[in-house]
Amino acid sequence: MKPAAAGVLALLVLALTGCGSDGPGLSDAASQSLDAQVQLVRSAAQAGDHQGAADALDALRGSVSELLDAGEINELRADAVLEAADRVEAELDALPTTTTTTTTTAPPAAPPEDGHDNGRGRGGKGED
Repeated sequence: MKPAAAGVLALLVLALTGCGSDGPGLSDAASQSLDAQVQLVRSAAQAGDHQGAADALDALRGSVSELLDAGEINELRADAVLEAADRVEAELDALPTTTTTTTTTAPPAAPPEDGHDNGRGRGGKGED
């Protein structure tokens, strides 16, 4: 993982934890749940699994929305986490993806069909 992506992931963790997991604006249960999701994002990013990281970020966003509706996270903290998730996603999008290329080799050319083999295949003796 590039240092820039690692730095942005650190921002996500800071946005999540703020001044402590049990600080204002975030319940202990919400903190534990979101922390586990941040770890999934981090693991996928470190493994180079762009799609896995993007899926984990989507799940994180969904959880933030649900926690906000349930009163487990306040709006200020939710906004900070969502903004950090957006920055992480932008960094992940900027990372090059690994691609695999396949090389194929063409089969050898067939001999001419005019009956002449241009001296090949007969050892040059001219036998018919």
